[in-house]
Amino acid sequence: MTDFQHLVPEYWNLTLSSMEDVVFLGKVNISQMIKSWRWKADSARGSAEKAQELAEFLKGKTAKDFQELAQDYENPVFPSVGIPKDSWVKEHEPTDPDSISRRDGTTTFNVCGWCTHKSGGTCRYSFMISGSCEFERYLHSDYDRKKFNTPCFLPTVEPEYLEKIIETMNRHSEDMKSDYEAILVKIEILERALGEADEKPALPDRRPHDWFDIGDPVVCYIGAWEGNKKLVKHDIAVAAVIDGYRHHDGCVSVCYDEKIHDGDYLDGRGGGYGMSRPEVMHQWEFEYLREHPDFARLWLLEGTGTHMEGMDPHGMLRAFSSNAKG
Repeated sequence: MTDFQHLVPEYWNLTLSSMEDVVFLGKVNISQMIKSWRWKADSARGSAEKAQELAEFLKGKTAKDFQELAQDYENPVFPSVGIPKDSWVKEHEPTDPDSISRRDGTTTFNVCGWCTHKSGGTCRYSFMISGSCEFERYLHSDYDRKKFNTPCFLPTVEPEYLEKIIETMNRHSEDMKSDYEAILVKIEILERALGEADEKPALPDRRPHDWFDIGDPVVCYIGAWEGNKKLVKHDIAVAAVIDGYRHHDGCVSVCYDEKIHDGDYLDGRGGGYGMSRPEVMHQWEFEYLREHPDFARLWLLEGTGTHMEGMDPHGMLRAFSSNAKG
């Protein structure tokens, strides 16, 4: 039996208990769910392949092999170490000219800072100030952070420790392959639902970045207006999308059809919203929400973070039901 709640991607605020619940979300929201799971599937597959690749690289090698490999790379000394004035992490790092100009990948199997196998961490120029080793991170979920000058452990590695790393990598690879297969099943179910779904408004938290284009007619809820003095009594305002701050990059700017406030922005006719704010919606979305109160409740109460500052879901629901102006 399908556990439909498992179809909900991480960080989505939805409750699903049946295929009908999934179909009810509408095409764009199901498409966004599929997009999220496809990204997760690609990540799982890539992680499985990387772990397998590293395990194959380590297989059969000994400390002596890594001693020989290390001879092809630099093993630098660090005559000058300190905390530069412009450092925001306040960690000790090399300050000598050679270290600053040294290229990435040049200290592999000798020291961590410029090693090909450094993974994540705090970086400057082409070196890692502190971070992790992509070999040991499979074994230690709570590993000690490596410093730029930490000697590589592989030229002195014990056979048992190396075998343990390889076993952990292989196990991780198999786990990721299983996750990948499970995600494909979720995507298949969602694609079936997509074929049955209708066009509906995108959940505010899950709108595509280009959901609003310049010139689009929009409806804005201004019943919980904050900021400049509101000059009108009604809670619904008609507007059009204009080019503005971070257009298609998390924000949407509008020009209202009438003077709404006493501010300077477009002489009281200008406004701006975050892309995930439910207060701005396409005209067709507003009409749909007004005519479909069940979806409107889901759209507002599950499709947005009700923790949003200034959020007025119940006022918006009343505005949808009354469509009152004036």
